[in-house]
Amino acid sequence: MMDRDNLTHALPCAFRLLLQGTNTVDLLSAGDEMAEIDDAGTIGVRSKWVALTPVFQVNRPLTKHDSRQWAVVSFERLAAREGFRPNEIWRISPDALVSVKVRAQLEVTQTLKPFLHLCQGLPHYQPARPIARLRRHFGEQYWLESEYRLNEIPAAVWVSGQASREHPHGVEKEVFPAHPDEDLTKYFDVFFRDGADPMLEPHPGLISEPLPRPKGNGTYRFFLRWPDRDEDLVLTEPVRGHREPTSRFVATLDARGWLTVNRGYPPYWKATSLEAVQENAGAVFRVRMERSRERFSESR
Repeated sequence: MMDRDNLTHALPCAFRLLLQGTNTVDLLSAGDEMAEIDDAGTIGVRSKWVALTPVFQVNRPLTKHDSRQWAVVSFERLAAREGFRPNEIWRISPDALVSVKVRAQLEVTQTLKPFLHLCQGLPHYQPARPIARLRRHFGEQYWLESEYRLNEIPAAVWVSGQASREHPHGVEKEVFPAHPDEDLTKYFDVFFRDGADPMLEPHPGLISEPLPRPKGNGTYRFFLRWPDRDEDLVLTEPVRGHREPTSRFVATLDARGWLTVNRGYPPYWKATSLEAVQENAGAVFRVRMERSRERFSESR
């Protein structure tokens, strides 16, 4: 599918991480769907997170045995430019018992520009401002004041989007399921930050799957659906930005019951340098990868 600027909405080729010898790891596949990845409307696609290699070389396969070097990053070269010395978290130990703690994620934009995200451990996020605090909708009996968090998710959070022939009142989707258990550690699988200050404590949370398209007037209707099927309206929230085929909106919910709507993915907690990645687990540094046209054969 092509848009009016003649830019593809699907990745036209695959990308692989080159390891030692002829070993490779598939990062992105031809045909992977592209959509908005940030609140500026940038269209692209991101790979899974993988262990960082000293020279992170991404290749574009040409045939079964041949590929072309597409982009490369050397963290040691970047560190030299910054003037700092990477410690052991960037490398596998000599006895191979301790693996590298820094991970990498490939990002390719709609114009096929390659970027690399680097993070120590799991990435942390800085979602948009909260649109609702579900504590007051759930009730005080589900609030643990001593830890300033919910102790249960007693009702599922649902959203209603654009109407269709099959859904004249709007397509409905369960955004966050109920979790009637005081142990929410397995329910919340990511961490959110309220700001850039590393001294602020992160909050466990959850990121939804992409929401259905918003209603014709650009709004979503969020509501609670209780186990007895009763429903309570939370709010109707407008979204900003173009509503094109590549639009993506996701919601987040944290342990305090803060609900947000984000255009693209929730922003990563930003690191401004490799040294910041080394000092702050969860901070993500984004760097433009260097391009190369050097050909090589995987069969050698």
